[in-house]
Amino acid sequence: MYATKTFLLILLFSFAIFMSCFQSPLYPMHRITLLRLIRSGVFLYGSLILVHFLFPDSREQQRRERIAGFIALLWLLPYGLVFSQLPVLFQNDIGNYFIFPSVLFASTVVFLELASHSKKARNPLCSLYTLVLFLLELSRIAYCFYFFHYGKPLDEIALLSILATTPREACNYLSSIFSLPLLAGVLSGLTTGFLLLFHEVESSCRSSCISELKGKKWMILSLLLLYFFGNYLTSIFPADRFLHLYRENGPLQAFRDLRQNLPRNARALKLEAPASQLPGSIILVLGESACRDDMSAFADTPENTTPWEKSRRQDQCFFFYPHAYSNFPNTVMAVTQALTSANQYNRKPLKYSVDIMTLAKKAGYETYWISTQEQSSVSDAGITVIAQQADHQEWLQEPDEDILEPLSRIPAEKKNFIVLHLMGSHFRYDYRVPQAYVEKQHWADVDKREKALWYRRSLHYTDFVLKDIFEETKSLPLQAMIYVSDHGEDMELTHTASPFQYDMVRIPLWIYLSPSYQQAYPQVSQQLRAHENAIFTNDLLFDTLSGILRAPSNFYCRQCDLTSPDYNITRDNALTLHGKRRIADDSRS
Repeated sequence: MYATKTFLLILLFSFAIFMSCFQSPLYPMHRITLLRLIRSGVFLYGSLILVHFLFPDSREQQRRERIAGFIALLWLLPYGLVFSQLPVLFQNDIGNYFIFPSVLFASTVVFLELASHSKKARNPLCSLYTLVLFLLELSRIAYCFYFFHYGKPLDEIALLSILATTPREACNYLSSIFSLPLLAGVLSGLTTGFLLLFHEVESSCRSSCISELKGKKWMILSLLLLYFFGNYLTSIFPADRFLHLYRENGPLQAFRDLRQNLPRNARALKLEAPASQLPGSIILVLGESACRDDMSAFADTPENTTPWEKSRRQDQCFFFYPHAYSNFPNTVMAVTQALTSANQYNRKPLKYSVDIMTLAKKAGYETYWISTQEQSSVSDAGITVIAQQADHQEWLQEPDEDILEPLSRIPAEKKNFIVLHLMGSHFRYDYRVPQAYVEKQHWADVDKREKALWYRRSLHYTDFVLKDIFEETKSLPLQAMIYVSDHGEDMELTHTASPFQYDMVRIPLWIYLSPSYQQAYPQVSQQLRAHENAIFTNDLLFDTLSGILRAPSNFYCRQCDLTSPDYNITRDNALTLHGKRRIADDSRS
């Protein structure tokens, strides 16, 4: 009777909350969600019956049920708050979010009883279970924070970015959102919350409600609850998003396939014509988070943010592309496709592609990868695989100008293909600009929270680094230099697939060809000049570099190469966000 009353009170309370807060209509509702909502009611009633069947009614038992119920309710409320703000979300499959609290409630009550019978292992068990509960509660806070900060639910690509974040980047991000006192307060609050949760769990295990656990039913019940707990845990955030990353054709699975299949694909690579025999170096500079909207070399900006690049606009050896786009607003996703033969147009999976380093080596170049970005097994899953194909690798700390020293050590007598991966304008922007450079420019001391201003300053500093790279490598001699960014940047949202803005994919692209190169291959410069106003997405970089290297292969596409007369990417067929958005829909395209 008590279980029935509790069940009806919870249903009444839930209905009142739904009617007053939720914007989502009940009808039409996703069929699976409707079934799972019905099942959630069954789970709720079943969990209440189970608990009251197993345990005698006592003050201690009622305290445990209140704790378990509070934990389950605390977990569900933030998700319910997010769901209530999205009118169409109830048409999606979110039913498991309403089943899991019942499983969490029953599991917690049973765990507390089991732990009370384990005198020696009680504290370790309580610590472990408290950690599980705390991580569950922490994940709901992260999910809720992301939604109210970005206005979209946290998807698997956003989770990939979070998993990719290094400790230094995490500190940069948190310090940009919270002041140090507030951040200290948040950390103190989380620590206090963990300790209070542990105290409640541990104190509830000091005495048992049942004198002795007899028979196999407790073992069977424990295994059954563990099964349901684990099963439903994998269908909710963050486990569901994480598993999506490893699904078939998911990003992390695709990177694994790339690593596994690159040697086989390298053996299959065949050049269609003899590669360039010109001595000297070809350099590819990969920028970070540079948006051409804020670069004076590409747009009419209030201040000259890229003075050196702008001065090169009239140089006949430089080719500027004001309609270049990224294929994805995420570094690892964008760069992996940029440096392999896979792209949005051929829809070729990464496991069937070949990388630019392998192509350059096949064409007779000594290959180098020099980066000021941190290595990370998650964030650079695809990038690191490509970097490892180079003959020489070097990973440096910031600032970006330190990349000049290893450049100066590269021998000039060889044909070299060099990839330089800069930190560029990675968030936080003020951290990207050395204090010595600020003083050299006589810039005023400005609050670090002025994001837009520091972003423009970071572009100015990158312009300075590009100038020094260009000057340093002239003696190699330099045959060609390409600068392109991985993706753009939005001043409010930075860069993310959800929510998406087109300034996140508007990127700079320019190409330098030396006079000797142009003399040897005049058709290359002719086509580059003819296509200066064409739409370009950076997943076509492999094909364009194949043209510049004079190394077309059986993985090459002439229609995707800016140096080819057959190049046919236009405003109408150009894509971004890995084929989910059309460039034609960008008002500035």
